[in-house]
Amino acid sequence: MKTYFFLFILILSFTEMKAQEDSIHMEKNSNPVSKQEKKRTKELKSFDSFPITNKNYLKGKPTFDTFNYPSFQTSSPKQFKFPYKRLFIPAALISYGFIARENKALLKLDHSTTNEIKEHTNRTFSIDDYLQFTPAAAVYSLNICGVKSKHNFRDRAFVMFVSYAFMDISVSKMKKATKRLRPDGGSYSSFPSGHTATAFTGAHILFREYKDESIWIGIAGYTAAATTGIMRVINKKHWVSDVVTGAGMGILSAEVGYMLLPVFHSVFGIDLNKNKSKYVMTPSIGSKYARLSFTYNF
Repeated sequence: MKTYFFLFILILSFTEMKAQEDSIHMEKNSNPVSKQEKKRTKELKSFDSFPITNKNYLKGKPTFDTFNYPSFQTSSPKQFKFPYKRLFIPAALISYGFIARENKALLKLDHSTTNEIKEHTNRTFSIDDYLQFTPAAAVYSLNICGVKSKHNFRDRAFVMFVSYAFMDISVSKMKKATKRLRPDGGSYSSFPSGHTATAFTGAHILFREYKDESIWIGIAGYTAAATTGIMRVINKKHWVSDVVTGAGMGILSAEVGYMLLPVFHSVFGIDLNKNKSKYVMTPSIGSKYARLSFTYNF
């Protein structure tokens, strides 16, 4: 299922990338500037940057103090600031999950919730298997439909790849380390919820990319992610604390992707002021592999 989903994401990504290239090409052709106009503009700028301040020059007298040359000051690089405020919520959610495994009151809440669900229904639903991917799909589909995102295709592809890779590795390691039995007794891989982590990773990226356009886009993504977690509890696949921890892992994974984005720009020397990037990144993730391809445009 995940393999087909990521193939769908790649198709959306390439469609969006093609649309952006066509838009840039149209903008370049719509405003042609002749070589003479460019040369004239360059001469005017260079002349204006050296203002004449000596009156003897205006009278035609020779002088060595004709121009007042401006001083050039190089700006220092921006220092990296650790986003500790953004990590407070995921840290609290993850901490709750670990505490709940040892705390009697929270353990009782896990079991009482599952027992209450069993008393009312024994049905299982498969909607959570598909709903977990909807926030990630919306990250690309909304941009294709014309809604402007915060980052371009290249940067979003990097954030998506790093976030989901970090989430998948972290959740898998935690499942193997804790070996918690699922409520239905199916396996010892209950903690944390992978479906919930997948959904909240996409939901948080969706929020970060489109919050300036509309806050309701982010709310819709979080709603889909929360619904995924609730369905995992109803299907007796996870305890409440598993779902809470999965939500925290998803948000944390998305933040890791955004924290590493400036590093990606620095390593590859990407100029953010240019419309067209020299590098194109293509993520590819399957059930047993994860691959990242780079293309350099000369």
